Amino acid sequence: SFAAGDRWKVIVTCPPAGTVTVEVTVTEQGAAKADRPLAPATLACGNAVLLPGAFTLTGRSPNRVCARISSQQGEARDACLMISPE
Repeated sequence: SFAAGDRWKVIVTCPPAGTVTVEVTVTEQGAAKADRPLAPATLACGNAVLLPGAFTLTGRSPNRVCARISSQQGEARDACLMISPE
């Protein structure tokens, strides 16, 4: 759950020999389009690599937060979760 003023960060773990590009989207339930609170970033892989920046969630509806993780080979996967207000 989230409360007003909570700050969120994205942490990625991937095999240390590679790099990935990470894009974050946030969609408030009922919204027509997603927000992109952080600039896409290319990261050197490792354990618990922090995506630069942080963001907050607002509103009274649940938010779907997704991270699209793209490999050097062009494969992309989404990791999403729904976060509700307290």
